[in-house]
Amino acid sequence: CFFDHAGIESARLAGNSMGGVVSLCTAMDAPARVARLALVGTPTYVGPRPWFFKPLKWPLLGGVYESLLGPFGESMVRLIARTAFKDASLIPQEAIKEYSMSLRRPGGRRAATEILRNAHPPDAAQRIAQYKNLEHPVLVLCGDSDGVVDLESARRFSAEVKRGRFYPIDACGHAAQEEKPEIVTQALEEFFA
Repeated sequence: CFFDHAGIESARLAGNSMGGVVSLCTAMDAPARVARLALVGTPTYVGPRPWFFKPLKWPLLGGVYESLLGPFGESMVRLIARTAFKDASLIPQEAIKEYSMSLRRPGGRRAATEILRNAHPPDAAQRIAQYKNLEHPVLVLCGDSDGVVDLESARRFSAEVKRGRFYPIDACGHAAQEEKPEIVTQALEEFFA
């Protein structure tokens, strides 16, 4: 466990998107190690994924798609960023370049596509059934225009856990921490205080 390696007894976790899924799984798998949990734009139920992820699951086309991420990685990151932000003018151009750097190498492309291919863990149904047993205080932040996590699923999750609090963010997409940093920071500071 990372906590053991880092010498951490217990932590307050916050995560966005897949980082939120990792934080949620950590809280479920090692409940005594997590004091509080904040999820920002976190997919908590199995649902439809953006159309541009679908070819990754196809045997032949998935490999072609993966190889094309090298020369077209920056374009793909731009496309994904447009689904992550309600206001495209707020997309940080330096972040596009940084996020696409790993796609220039085969190992980076493989890692990125494997994460997307396996976004739904095989035990997703069992985990979802256990949400009602989660004892932690949980803050669920979600942009009202999130293109990855729909607002109603975030609201449903916050109602399903025992100590959930739902916090919708107006005029915001999937990357709330980047698009509305002041709102997210204030919500997290209050929750973790």
